[in-house]
Amino acid sequence: MQIVHVHVYVYKSRCAGNNSHQQSCAIFKGDTAELLKYFKTWEYSLFNIPSPSIAGIRSYSFDVSQKLMKWAADANTAAASHLVKEDDSEVKEEDSEEVLGYINSALQCDPTSIHAWCNKGVYHLLQDEPKLKEAQEAKDEMERLLKTDEALEEAKVEYGYWLFEAVRTVEMRQKGLDLLVGLFTSGNTK
Repeated sequence: MQIVHVHVYVYKSRCAGNNSHQQSCAIFKGDTAELLKYFKTWEYSLFNIPSPSIAGIRSYSFDVSQKLMKWAADANTAAASHLVKEDDSEVKEEDSEEVLGYINSALQCDPTSIHAWCNKGVYHLLQDEPKLKEAQEAKDEMERLLKTDEALEEAKVEYGYWLFEAVRTVEMRQKGLDLLVGLFTSGNTK
């Protein structure tokens, strides 16, 4: 059984005040929680890992202004390695631009990267004031891409790589290796 953390990020000041404002904040929290749950519990989500494994995640960094990333997977891994560790707080301001740079690099390399759209949705939801519209747009694009075989196969490969290379626990490395071996021996993956 996997345990997935889903947190709601809303400042108390947004929900202070009269009852109608508090009701709208309750709806806002529900929308935020639902979207976070969607992104984080998707079967191949880079965020869908057991809580104890989060501590084992290797942090990745790239200087996106100096290096054109050849693989969207590199940028997605860098973004997710920062976002998954921010699970208990908002994306730190100093990391925010860096993480957004990774996400934008991934989308520039491969606009059909399901993981980039997933990262983008999580990124927008972890802001000081969650950006629901942007997160919903990311979800819509992700759902569209999930219907395409090529984008889905690439997402599975990237997930296997993430588990094997970034999470770095014995259990997750084995799960990643098993997934990759299964994908490449099935003949469906190019």
